[in-house]
Parts: sequence; structure tokens; C-alpha cells
Amino acid sequence: MPSERLARLKPDYQNGEDNIGRDLIEPCLAECTLYKRGTGFFSATALNAYAGSLDRLISGKTKIKIICSPKITSKETIEILSRNSTDSDRRRTVEQLRDEIVLLAIGYSFKVKTLLQGDPEGEHLARREEFHYRCKLLAYFIATNAIELKIAIPRNFSTMEVRDDKLYHVKNGYFVFPDGERVAFEGSVNESADGHGNNIDSTQVFRSWIDSDRERLDRTCKRLDDDWSGNKYIEVMELSPKALEIIRKVSPVDRPRRAEGAQSREVSGQPLTEPVQPTAFDLSPWLWGHQRAAVQEFLLQKRGILEMATGTGKTKTALEIVRQLVLRKNIETLVIATYGTDLLDQWHKELLQWQKSDPSLIQSPLSIQRSYDAHKEITSFCLNPKNSILLVSRATQSLENLVSALQHDNLVKAATLVIHDEIHGLATPDAVTRLQGAHSGIEYVLGLSATPERVYDEVGTKFTKEEIGEVIFKYDLAAAIKDRVLCSFDYHPLEFSYTDEDSANRQQVFKRKAAADKSGQPWSQERTYIELSKVNKKAVMKPIVLKQFLSMHPELISSSIFFVLDKEQGDDICNVIHGFTHNYRTYYAGTDSHFLDALAEGTIDTLVACERLNEGVDIRSLNCVFLVSSDRARLTTIQRIGRCLRKDPNNPDKRASIVDFIPSNSQRENDDDSDFARRDWLIELSKI
Repeated sequence: MPSERLARLKPDYQNGEDNIGRDLIEPCLAECTLYKRGTGFFSATALNAYAGSLDRLISGKTKIKIICSPKITSKETIEILSRNSTDSDRRRTVEQLRDEIVLLAIGYSFKVKTLLQGDPEGEHLARREEFHYRCKLLAYFIATNAIELKIAIPRNFSTMEVRDDKLYHVKNGYFVFPDGERVAFEGSVNESADGHGNNIDSTQVFRSWIDSDRERLDRTCKRLDDDWSGNKYIEVMELSPKALEIIRKVSPVDRPRRAEGAQSREVSGQPLTEPVQPTAFDLSPWLWGHQRAAVQEFLLQKRGILEMATGTGKTKTALEIVRQLVLRKNIETLVIATYGTDLLDQWHKELLQWQKSDPSLIQSPLSIQRSYDAHKEITSFCLNPKNSILLVSRATQSLENLVSALQHDNLVKAATLVIHDEIHGLATPDAVTRLQGAHSGIEYVLGLSATPERVYDEVGTKFTKEEIGEVIFKYDLAAAIKDRVLCSFDYHPLEFSYTDEDSANRQQVFKRKAAADKSGQPWSQERTYIELSKVNKKAVMKPIVLKQFLSMHPELISSSIFFVLDKEQGDDICNVIHGFTHNYRTYYAGTDSHFLDALAEGTIDTLVACERLNEGVDIRSLNCVFLVSSDRARLTTIQRIGRCLRKDPNNPDKRASIVDFIPSNSQRENDDDSDFARRDWLIELSKI
């Protein structure tokens, strides 16, 4: 006899008045031993998110068998499957597509062909050390045969077209339960979030314990069983041995579990009340594997920080999140806040290109308004924020505009996404005071940063977590280099000694510390390190050591940036550079940003820059970074070296160089270890 829950199943369901995923699929999955499914299309993103929806729903005894058509979006694939291609070409293409769907779903980048061709180097470079949770879960399900996937194609390749009416497009399924009872369904439902609850789909249900249902139940089950084995109309393809070998290599030995503290979608021990699949539309095909995982995680969580190394595509990832929310009609307003005219201008350029290049956005246009520098469009935005994007500065003098945008009565907070780029810079004292609670009620809040860490600032860290959320996705430099999202690099640590002048300046630091201690206002250890670091950054020997190094490696000046502490040190470095090239410029506050374009185009050799270039600059041709001055916090180093680790499409074999300045070991006494820790960390990264 069926359980009480199964006995309440209705003879038919229609989304809107029902929710097919919640009311039919989930209760059956929670109790069945076998779920066999025929569905129209199954893409990589759908498969990845589908694995997440199975978490806590299926036991170790549940088997899922899915037969589907491959989702074909690639122009190259469509061309090969055209009528002019041979059957052998079509077969090879479909076989590769079959494996790629699964490898993409478990977290590999789009460069999976080297994996399937058995290239050991390609396999090493494509594999990630840390898979996203759902990627791990899916790999485990496939490796342990809990999920078995087959691709159905027309047996006659000459009739195969990239059209629904020529591909396998049935939408049925059945469940088998431990006591032998069965439930089958047949209708218009795809195995996706849309099919389970968003689209106006319907399905009929046949239950083995209802006499009048048995004939149609048997017929539905038999048709699906016949399809699973292949018939005179369709051929079915299993995953290749190579693909299964790759999946088994990366699959955890034990079933993965959510990290402690991660949000669970199970409530009071009950199964999920809504499908977990976060995307209603396929993710853009140009996304890397880590970007796909980041997008899916944010759409699931709705609030939080993406911690992604500089150069790994934070902006593109954020724009894909926007795209998904716009197309799903979840948002009608977007606010993007950051600081620095260069960075805001780059966002504006990216938004214009994004809207123009994506045909799916033409029917959902968002007008772009700006509130920074000479742009004064905040009033216009606040009068009518619907279907608008506001680019707004977070600078102290502009905070009032940001507060107005977030709290204006015309803003529908439930239909708004706020993006804070370079989130580590959000929690200034003014922002903590004036933005407290400003994000309350806003449905979607996204933070972006290479690292959101705020050293020595517990108040700011707490504020960021309360306003934006926790880090929900992390993709660091090591993972990005291993995945070849960023290029590898050579590391040159240049050792320098303190001069008598440096030593005297350091002694002054200790004297000031002693005086402060004696006055009853003692310095913290962190304060002492910061003051010593200022002396270190402007050590007298650095220009001399640099000149010696450049005399042996003059080629590194071409397409490079020298990061200095201030204009005074910059002038000293320029005097050194002048002996090797006259084609250089300084880039301090107030400098025209066209020098960045000149560097990118190769019309100048190098820039000497300070804080202004820490964030938001994308120069893919940059080959070398000189860290003349380095902060103790790792954030600045990540941002600066990220400038030259970006891949260059015009130089596919690019290998960057990082030149650093480290005190000699003999003078390590009384120093904190930040310089040496940075050296050791960069040495390890350079080995990847």
C-alpha cells in the first residue's frame, strides 16, 4: 500500500494552481528506489543545479535514470550538424557534446576537449582543486551510478536538425517504490525549475493502486523502457569511458555534505518546498566553470560576497547574475556602487557593451544613469528607478546620493539588485554611520572583491557582513592559475638592506612607541608594524637595487607598471627608469586616464603609479608588475599582481613577471613577517 503522502497524489497537476516539482516530483523522489525520466533537453547548468535539488531528497538506495536530448547552442556545433555535414562528423560532434554536458556540470572550464582527447597536460590544467558543492555532489552521484544519463539522437543522422521537432522530445517518467507500487506521469514538463514550477506546464498522473490508471501507467512505463534501450527511431548514447574516468577521479569517496554554516533549503526535516534550480535561462556560453558556479550560488542565496581573484571575471559574473534576474523578471532596478572615476567609467563601458551584445536583453532594456564625477543624474533616477541602472560613487562626498538611491520611496526593494564592487572598501567610518541598515528589505545584494578582508577593522568587517552578507563563493589565485584562467608567472624577489638613514627612521618609530606607552596610550602591535612598514616601503636602497636588476633584465620594462608609495618615491624610480627608456609616464591622482590606453596599445613602455591603479584596470597585454611598495594586507598585492596575470588573446603563451622587494634576512629582527610571508606565498604561486 502507498504511504499516506503518496496516497494523496492527484490524477493531474498544472503549474499555477499546483507546483509540479513540490507536489508531485519531490514527494515521489523522497520515497522511491527508482526514478526513470524522459525529458526534452538537459543542459550543463540544469544538470548541475538538478544535483543540488536532489540533496536531502534521495537516499543511498535511490537510482535515477535520465534520457534526454543534448542542448545545442554552440554556433560551431550547429554548423557541424547542418545538412552538409557527414554522418560521421555528426556522430563525433554529438558524442563530444554528450560528455561535455556532464564535465561542464561538474565544474570543468569550457576547455574540456583536451580532457576527452586524453591530453595529460590538459587534464591537469583543467582540473580544479575545490569543486563547488553541487559539482562535488553531481560527480559523486554519477561516479557511484546513482544518476545514469543517456543522450537520445535520431537513428537517421540525415534527419537530425537543431530543431525540437527532429529531436527526442518526450516528457514522461515513472517512480518505483520499495513495496512495488509505481507512479507514472506524462505531459509537458521538462526536468528543470521552469518545468517544475515556473512554466505553465501540466501533466497527468497514473498510480498503480488505482485500477483505472493501470493500463496507461503500464503503457507509459513501457514506452520509456523502450526508449532507454533504444528503438527503431532513436539511438541512445551513454557517457564515454574517458568521461567516466575523469568524473571518478574528481568524485569524493564519500557523499559530500554542505559546509557547516551553509544555508540549507530543508525546513524542519521536511523535503524541499520549492525547486532549487536557480536559473530560468541557460547561462551564457562564454562563462568559465568557476563563473557558472558563482552565478548559481548567488541566485540560490540572493545575498553575499563573491571572493574572486583579480582577473577572474568578477564583472562578467555580476552581469550574468543581472541578466538572469532581468530575464526572470525578478528585478526592475539595478544599483552599482563603487569608487574611483576610472572604475565607474569601466563599469559604464561594460554595461553598454553587455546590453548591445546580448539579444535576450533587447526586450528588457534598462536605462543607464550615472552619479559620479561630472554626471549628476541621481535626481532623475530617484524619480523613476524602475527599469533603470544607477552607477553611483561610494566616495565620502557622494554617500548621500547612494543613501537616497537605496532608501527612496519610489524604489521597489523587492525588485532591486545592489552590487558593491571592491566590497573591501565599503566600510569606511562615514559609510558605517550613514549606510547602516540602508540595504534592509532589498531582495538581492551582491559584493565583489578579490578579498573582502579588512585588516585591523572588526567594526568594518561586522558592518559588511550585516549589510551585504557572508562570502558565499571563493575562487583564489592558486585555483585560477591552475585552471589557466590566469597565466603563470616568474617571481623575482629583490633583497635590500637598510641604510643608516633607514635605521634612524626605524629607531624613531620605536621611540614614538615608547613615548606613547609611557603616556598611557600604548600602541598596538599592529600600529607598530604599520609605522615600521612605512619606513620599509621607502627604503633608500630600493632604487639602487632596482637599477642593478634592470641592467640584467631590461626587457621587463616593456609593458609594465611600477607601484610606488607616493610621488616622492615615484620620482626616484623614474630617475632609474630614465636610464633604460624615455617612453614612460607617471599615473598619480589627477592624471588623465588616457595613459592607460597608451600602455595597453604599446605606445608607452611603462607607468609609475600609486594607489589609483589598485582596482578596476584591465590591461591584458601587461607583462610585468614591480612591487616597489607593498602593503602588509594581502589584498593590495592580489590586486596589483592581478593586473599582469590576465590572459592575453594576442599572446596565448604569455608568462608574466612579478618583481618584489624584500628586506635581507639579516635585518629581520623586530620586523613583522609580512614581507617574508608575501615572498613565500608568491614563490609557491610561481611554481604552479
